[in-house]
Amino acid sequence: MRLKGKKLAKTISLLIALMMFLSFPVASFGSSDGSDIDAINQRIEQTGAYLMKAIGTPSFGMVGGDWTLLGLVRSGIKLPQGYVDSYYKNVEATLKQEEGNLTRNKYSEYSRLILALTAIGKDPTDAAGYDLIAKLADLELIKKQGINGPIYALIALDSLVYSIPQSKEASVQTTRENLIASILEKELPAGGFALSGSVADPDVTAAALQALSNYSDRADIKQVIDRALAFLSSVQTDNGGFTGWTTGGIENTESIAQVILALTSLGIDPAKDNRFIKTDEKGQKYSPFDALEAFRLKDGSYKHVPDGKADLMATEQALLALVSYQRLTAGTTPIFRMKDVAANGGSGGANEGSNYEYKVLLNGRYLTFDQPPINRNGRVLVPMRAIFEALGADVDWDNDLRRATGTLGTRQVQLIIDSKTAYINGEPVELDVPAVIESSRTLVPVRVVSEGLDAKVDWDGTTNTVIIVKE
Repeated sequence: MRLKGKKLAKTISLLIALMMFLSFPVASFGSSDGSDIDAINQRIEQTGAYLMKAIGTPSFGMVGGDWTLLGLVRSGIKLPQGYVDSYYKNVEATLKQEEGNLTRNKYSEYSRLILALTAIGKDPTDAAGYDLIAKLADLELIKKQGINGPIYALIALDSLVYSIPQSKEASVQTTRENLIASILEKELPAGGFALSGSVADPDVTAAALQALSNYSDRADIKQVIDRALAFLSSVQTDNGGFTGWTTGGIENTESIAQVILALTSLGIDPAKDNRFIKTDEKGQKYSPFDALEAFRLKDGSYKHVPDGKADLMATEQALLALVSYQRLTAGTTPIFRMKDVAANGGSGGANEGSNYEYKVLLNGRYLTFDQPPINRNGRVLVPMRAIFEALGADVDWDNDLRRATGTLGTRQVQLIIDSKTAYINGEPVELDVPAVIESSRTLVPVRVVSEGLDAKVDWDGTTNTVIIVKE
């Protein structure tokens, strides 16, 4: 069909207007109004699902273990039942097998594990009986690895402001000040850091910024940070990406992810800061998130390099970057600073127990179970043994009578499966619903905990949480 006269002129005008609109440079992913946070959340969900499927049983290790778990837990997405517990059991097994000695020269192994354990509310000073914080007490051992040793030791120690124990055997006692000094002395003349040589590397520079971010209010450190940021901005590619020494100058997911982690740790929005929004030859603007997006595959995994295939390490690092940005935009604590974990007795809302449909918060800490609580006829039933033992009570089971007995000091509670009558100190108490067996575990009404063990029990219906306080 041909257009003539006014119709033709109108069509040409519309086409010209459309071409002019399309020629305006816009950031394709990081919008200024923050609306793309929904896209970030969707990517976190999909990438998290991919990792949980790919790593059915996480264990100690740089790939398929500590970083994966830390990213998943700090994202707050729902984890499979037993996922965190399986990881910790594997960590305990490794520590026992190695008698607490994970490495001779690469002390970031301890630092990475400390971060993961902190994230899941476990005590790194008593992991399978070993004090992992004490492993970082000798500065000379930490520095054997090069600059990465002090970088990750500082990040780990600051994750929950851990005290560094004094070591009589240490060649040089570790302090935060000498860790910082060990990093600062490696700064290159033009700014930035490297594992070796005189050319700064984006990955190492970004990691150093993550460690120094807690001290950005110090004038001497702020100058180092500013020079490092200027270096990163200068080497960023036109499409928003970064190259690292491991790929010989080729853009890769890990380098981009490390820079995003660095910027978000410093409170800088990578999608909005003009220093990190680049323009290509066509006038199109790109942020680091646009560059990261180019490495994403349909299943939520990420490639290491542009022509590569799904890569586990790249996917783990991408998840950490996305979660760090998510936390920045939400105004929560940075990914590696876990005061929010301590505030909830080690859970920080990220503990596996906080992901159950029906949760139990005991003295400020979410409990985890191999059989989570259930709802029967509008009443929440909780695992008897797990809760009673967490409160210090002993639990006995009579298989013939199908009777569970809990004893705490002078108080005793007896329940018979499928019976609505419980006995507290020998006195019968009528229940709305009976105790039941679910997945070989005895579940009892919450009322039994409050009346039987003299604990204060409340119910938060907005979050489906049983709140138990026992003095």
